[in-house]
Amino acid sequence: MRLRDYQAAAVEQIAAAGGTGLLALALGAGKSFTALACAERSLKEEGKEPEGARILIVAPLHTVDGWRRHVREVWGLELRECAAKGAGRKANLEALWDRNEKGVFFIGWSLMTARNKHKKKDNRTGKMVSAPDTHAFGGTLFDVVIADEVHRACNYKSLNSKVLCRIRAKRRLALSATPAGNIPANVYGALHFLWPVRYTSFTRFADFFFKSQFNPFSESGYGKLYGEEKWPGRVKATTPCWVSVTRQEALPELADVDIRRVAATMTRDQKRIYRAWRDKAIAWLDDHPVAVNLPVVLDTRLQQATLAQPVVLEHALQTREGGVKEVVTFDKDSKSGKIDALLDILQDLGDERVIVFTHSRKFLTPLRWRLEKAGYRVEQVSGDDHEGWRKFRDDHGVQILLAVVSAIAEGVDGLQTDCHTEIWLSRDSSLVINEQAQGRLHRSGQERGVVRYLVQCPGTIDDTVVGRLAEKHRALTESGLI
Repeated sequence: MRLRDYQAAAVEQIAAAGGTGLLALALGAGKSFTALACAERSLKEEGKEPEGARILIVAPLHTVDGWRRHVREVWGLELRECAAKGAGRKANLEALWDRNEKGVFFIGWSLMTARNKHKKKDNRTGKMVSAPDTHAFGGTLFDVVIADEVHRACNYKSLNSKVLCRIRAKRRLALSATPAGNIPANVYGALHFLWPVRYTSFTRFADFFFKSQFNPFSESGYGKLYGEEKWPGRVKATTPCWVSVTRQEALPELADVDIRRVAATMTRDQKRIYRAWRDKAIAWLDDHPVAVNLPVVLDTRLQQATLAQPVVLEHALQTREGGVKEVVTFDKDSKSGKIDALLDILQDLGDERVIVFTHSRKFLTPLRWRLEKAGYRVEQVSGDDHEGWRKFRDDHGVQILLAVVSAIAEGVDGLQTDCHTEIWLSRDSSLVINEQAQGRLHRSGQERGVVRYLVQCPGTIDDTVVGRLAEKHRALTESGLI
């Protein structure tokens, strides 16, 4: 395995720290290869080879093909995939608990928590909740544990974090381009996993390093909202081993993204519905002068109205209290100013292949219908099934890939070789998810300059969402957390 200079330097840093550390490498910088090289180096210092060790990779399930390829290429070993179903997978899962079994094991985040939790009563609410078993993974010891996309465990209260931190291992590697997730203080989740003896209390950690304010909406009646660092960069500087590589450092050959902003005009019906929901939001704010943000439901409704004319289904679901709950969806022929703007862009692009992003799965219905009606061949990625992007990648007759941002943020590669244009009709509320989705085209293997169209309705919630994301990005960037 031949490493790039920055990857070789990362291996040396991790080795100097005893084989445990945070690999915060930019998207497309080869985190997987670097992690395997770090693991091999630390094992050899102990006199072991990978085939004679117990190595556990915890990662999103849809990344298994990539990890299988990397392990085979680097070590010549077959990945022992642990899953609930499939030939040989049950045996691998049983072998995972056996401390005498050797090999490179892979388990998805969801199965990891599912196999290591039980129900217990919450003393505060009286409800039954999921909690990690006292001895996760049967208390077996691994030589190396690699937690890929560790931002999935950035919330220290989550089951992901609690189960992950209970895994016994001699060495731990955490991989993520955005280890803090969306909130700077949440980097504690990765640090607690790596060095549980050093980082023992989230409250003490967050109060020392980060600015805070009272949270008026805390369920417990007391809580804090943590913002930017008191001393930007101090968390990173005081961490035992934090290896950070930016996209510019890893891939200097990549051209800058050409960002083009396109103003879309909502239809008359869209404007009418948007104004009605906006008035509800204004009324709510007047009654809650200390509110920081709108309730999620009102915020979501406004974003839906900017996408297309929504259909409100009243009395569709009965609530637990006996009331009713509105369900908002879209008809296939829902009018949309953003789809009109998209069709104009596509007409100018001619035969150019394009990825179209949106945060809303429901919006795919009118979006796909209008595009196919206009004569375009379309595939989509909207859930865990990634067959759509594989068809787009392999069949050049498919011109457009519709992608829900959260569904394509991880485990997708190969699109950059034949596509360099993306069009964003809406963004996810998560900065991490947006950043990862933007890395599908702007990564190693891209030989052309990426063109990114941002379609927005000026003077609407679109501006608010952009402002929120920009503020999160600023805080994380100043601290070196992204």
